[in-house]
Amino acid sequence: MGSHDGNSNHIETSMAAALVGIAVLYLTIVRFLRYRNYDHISRLPRPKTEAEAHLIFNLSQQMDFPFLSRKSLEFGLFKTYAIPSISKLLVATKQLTENTSRRYDDTDLIMCHMNEDPIDSPLAQLALRRLNEIHGNYVISNEDYLYVLSVFIVEPARWIERYGFRSLHRNELDSFHLKYMNIGIQMGIQKVPKTFEEAADYMDSYEEKYMTFHPANAKLAASTQALFLSTMPSIFHPLAQKIVHALCPPRLRVAMEFPEPPVWACLLAHTALAVAQLTHRHLLLPRWRVLRRTQPWSVACPFAKTCDDAVNIHLTQRYTVFDDNYPNGYKISMLGPLD
Repeated sequence: MGSHDGNSNHIETSMAAALVGIAVLYLTIVRFLRYRNYDHISRLPRPKTEAEAHLIFNLSQQMDFPFLSRKSLEFGLFKTYAIPSISKLLVATKQLTENTSRRYDDTDLIMCHMNEDPIDSPLAQLALRRLNEIHGNYVISNEDYLYVLSVFIVEPARWIERYGFRSLHRNELDSFHLKYMNIGIQMGIQKVPKTFEEAADYMDSYEEKYMTFHPANAKLAASTQALFLSTMPSIFHPLAQKIVHALCPPRLRVAMEFPEPPVWACLLAHTALAVAQLTHRHLLLPRWRVLRRTQPWSVACPFAKTCDDAVNIHLTQRYTVFDDNYPNGYKISMLGPLD
């Protein structure tokens, strides 16, 4: 009897030791693989060309932090609606108040084409051309252009630093800046910030000076919130609204006329992001491929040699947030308002 109990205890101890060993091995593998992109980025020279910046941009925003990059830009665009000179124009066009879902998808697709491939690639150039065509229909100040550009440079970095599983390397900050600096220059924007820090300073000072309440801000906020809430059951809408308000900085809440969120909503939002941060850092294996929404140029348009050749090519999406907009694909030349 004693011998049997001893064998059982020995087997249980061996199994426990094996499970501990497997757990330690798994955590070690996760730690090693989680930082492989960072290790690679840190060994690269500081990016000076579009190709160098695009490589690092993809490793960072599209592989290591796709969720945070996407959400940061969604909230970043939300911030631009709190600048009255921007919100009044957007309300006047009626595009974001009457065609909210379609315009959101159009904006996302145009930006994806310019981010997921190098800016000098044919589809990215076609998307940039379409963006310039759309903007050419309106009078937009260079200062507002600079603010929106700075938001796209800075907001992903700040979200990643706050909620990401690791900190950013200097090369990543430079790549974020260089990627959008090249886009800004090709959009004809003047006095584009020369460094990431200059873009951050410009964004912060612009918000301090111009982010104030206007009825147009609230109108855009209402339509955008309704769009996001439409993707979830109505029973969750009150909670989701409070979470959105909790993630908005105080100045943005005032400019949008949002109520002060309850303390529990702030705790819930930031705790959920903190748990996700720790889970990604220690428990989840990293992504192995770049997360794309658009088709790569070589796959989508194998016979098109120039941007002009690609105008009439019908593209399909890898995924879509709002399924009703482009169930059969889309043409870049048809994105955005057509009048």
